[in-house]
Amino acid sequence: MDTELIKSKLRKLLAMQERGTEGEAAAAASLTQSILDKYGLTIESIALDDEPQEKTRSTDVEDI
Repeated sequence: MDTELIKSKLRKLLAMQERGTEGEAAAAASLTQSILDKYGLTIESIALDDEPQEKTRSTDVEDI
């Protein structure tokens, strides 16, 4: 799996940990750890904040 795709998935999971319900946050935390373990990574090692976030407008309901 490509590093950019991993970063993207981890960003989404980290956001869910912060904004989701208790159950969603717990599931996101578990999945985040699974991905990190699978690829031998840490949050620090992939530097999630080193990329600018693109601002796009979407009309797709799933993206809102």
